[in-house]
Amino acid sequence: MDKIVQMKIIFSIALLTTFLSVFLIYRSLNQTTEIRNNEVELERLHDYVQEKEIEITELREKVVLIATENTETSTEPIENNKEQKEITEGANETNTQAIALIKTFIEKEYNYNTDTYISRLEDIKTYMSQEAYESLHGQYKLDELEVDIKSTLKSIQIFESMDNKKSFIALAESSYETDGNTIDLGQDVFILNVESQDGNPLITSATIPTSIE
Repeated sequence: MDKIVQMKIIFSIALLTTFLSVFLIYRSLNQTTEIRNNEVELERLHDYVQEKEIEITELREKVVLIATENTETSTEPIENNKEQKEITEGANETNTQAIALIKTFIEKEYNYNTDTYISRLEDIKTYMSQEAYESLHGQYKLDELEVDIKSTLKSIQIFESMDNKKSFIALAESSYETDGNTIDLGQDVFILNVESQDGNPLITSATIPTSIE
């Protein structure tokens, strides 16, 4: 074989080998970059979750527990803490009515299925002012659901603000079931103001400061 042809072949092989090596190095660097980006994103999400946990902890430190976790529909508080029991028993009638109203509202908010998804909202409207309702559900009519779902309230805690006797914080944990799969939705935090109108308690403002939707 002609030496020139041989040299061309050798040069071509060397060039292809070099190209392949460069390509493999480039791909490796890209994969390393993606891994680093994923690690950065995971760290960011971890920091975000920690911030939210701190927010909830700070909220809890500013309030007094007056109704504790209960997975049933009973309004009886857990009595394994003497201080909590005394606080609950010492609550005045107005606050007792406010607590009962909030508990009923939260139960209606989270306990529903495909058939009751829309109809339950009519009940919720009777528990709060129009402004408070629209702050949670908007001004527009919701459409019927096209899939089978079931939402279940797993637990609820209600706290009374130490600074404002009309202000309450409710912590609600729920799960969501569809197509045979159950998803835990975590915890929502409601800040609610309850005022007396015509002798009856009414939720006049409602916000969800730490909910991730």
